[in-house]
Amino acid sequence: MDNQELEKRLNELEQMYLDAEKSITKIINSSDTFTPSEKASILAKIKSQLSDLSGQVRKEAGSDIRSTYKGGKHDAVELLKDAGENINYSFNKTDFEAIRAIQDETFAMMGDAISGVNRSVNKILADATAQRVKAKFIEGRLSGGTLKQISDSVAGAIKDGFVSLVDKGGKTWELGNYSKMLVRTKMIESANTGMMNQLSAYGFDIVQCSQHNGACQLCTPWEGKLLSISGRSVGKVKGVDNSVDDAKAGGLFHPNCRHRLVPYHPRFSELSDQWAAEKYKLPAGETA
Repeated sequence: MDNQELEKRLNELEQMYLDAEKSITKIINSSDTFTPSEKASILAKIKSQLSDLSGQVRKEAGSDIRSTYKGGKHDAVELLKDAGENINYSFNKTDFEAIRAIQDETFAMMGDAISGVNRSVNKILADATAQRVKAKFIEGRLSGGTLKQISDSVAGAIKDGFVSLVDKGGKTWELGNYSKMLVRTKMIESANTGMMNQLSAYGFDIVQCSQHNGACQLCTPWEGKLLSISGRSVGKVKGVDNSVDDAKAGGLFHPNCRHRLVPYHPRFSELSDQWAAEKYKLPAGETA
């Protein structure tokens, strides 16, 4: 899956979330009094909506992760054949386990994000209920003006978006942009993992990091570097000073990172650079 195909799939996934958010907004806006029974009904409908969304994501994202993993393995085979190596595509139980591990982590993180939306909705409705109760104690009744204030408060909260989660840096993520970032990151990870596993199965241990215009400061030090998959080649093969794990620890493959790994072979070092840069170059204005 090349960069254009990847972005198309990610946009389709993001639209699924945007459609779900519109539906959730419509469900909340179906009430203008927010009584306890209405609140319970709203939450039940939204829970069903989020459950359906989760099922869709598992199906679509799970398929894409499997596809990119296999694509990474095919890329490894084709490139090494260009270098004159006799290597055949292989797929076994261990590959299934590798795919499942990436899928499970993706689904777990998606589940956390969807739970975050549910908490966000609960807070919006809880605040509306609290305003309703407060008005009844203070005014002894619910006037039209009070109900409008509650409705306006709910509308304002919805306009700010349903917060999916807050990351370690304090950044808030809405469901759509978080899911797009997560699946992009995991699809790149699955392609890299598939490639490395195919190489390792045939005894190849060296990969090279792709190069892109506009790379961020975390990735720039690793561009074009030769890396050892297992770590055993570090210091033993000329030009291999770090492992893939070292690069990850140093910031490569951060969330939203588009860098890819390509097989390294002395016979096509130039081809390796060119292939990576052309096939996975970023759209204008984007950073890796």
